[in-house]
Amino acid sequence: MPLKINYKVLWLCSCMYFFLTSKVSICQTLDQTIQKADSCLGKNNFVAAHKLYQRIYILDPGTFNEPLLIENLAKCSEILGQNDNAYSYYKQLRNRLTNDSLYAFYVLKEYQNGLISKEYRELYDGLKDIDTSIFNNDDLTHLKFYCGLICIQLNENYQAISYFKQILPHLSYKDSSTMIRLINDYKKNGHVNNNRIRNLSLLIPGLGQLALKDYKNASNSFLLNTLLVSGLAITSVNYSLLESLLFWAAPLTHYYIGGANSSRTLAINKQILSNNTYYNEFIRIFTSVDFK
Repeated sequence: MPLKINYKVLWLCSCMYFFLTSKVSICQTLDQTIQKADSCLGKNNFVAAHKLYQRIYILDPGTFNEPLLIENLAKCSEILGQNDNAYSYYKQLRNRLTNDSLYAFYVLKEYQNGLISKEYRELYDGLKDIDTSIFNNDDLTHLKFYCGLICIQLNENYQAISYFKQILPHLSYKDSSTMIRLINDYKKNGHVNNNRIRNLSLLIPGLGQLALKDYKNASNSFLLNTLLVSGLAITSVNYSLLESLLFWAAPLTHYYIGGANSSRTLAINKQILSNNTYYNEFIRIFTSVDFK
């Protein structure tokens, strides 16, 4: 009597065997890869370690529920200059370890890398989620300093000054005096009101550029608009005022409004330059201060 084979049962058993053996193989591969990645990290071979940690994530994303693996990947990304990735990883760690002793460390790392990646708005909006109750004085001082830098780049001048003033009590007398001088200089010269500059140019062509000390464009705008108005006046002698206005309307509007808009663009560019200058100067001073 021929033996009957149940192909469905055979197929099911084959699938189960494949699943179990492949799962064991994957687990072995993951363990080996983690060990190799940790070894590379210990030898400061950050490029190789970074690639291996990324491979682990691809093989089994669930493995990255382990905070140490995320921290190692964040460390490698930061050292390799991939600050946008490091910012994302440290943010994950901060969200997962809200009551951990490393919470403040992860927050500061998140903000350091976020500043380098220019994630100013996202960092500013995320402040409300930061629990500073477990920060020590040094950590809180650093966070407030980072917040001041963020506010500079967001043109929140008064808020930036407020944050910088809050760190003064934690600095030595000499460093505090240096910081106060820079704060006062920033308060006086750090803000460029581009709408005010545009309104000045609308009031008198070239006046906005003059306020920004751009004497060449100021004189050009003033002379060009003066010539156009003079042409309008001369033409109106032989033609009606309406005809003269119709003739000169296009160039007058173009150069009058264009000059005002140009002064506003100039003010915006000067504000960006000012922000970057003060941003770097505050960093230069803060990195050399002595804390009490």
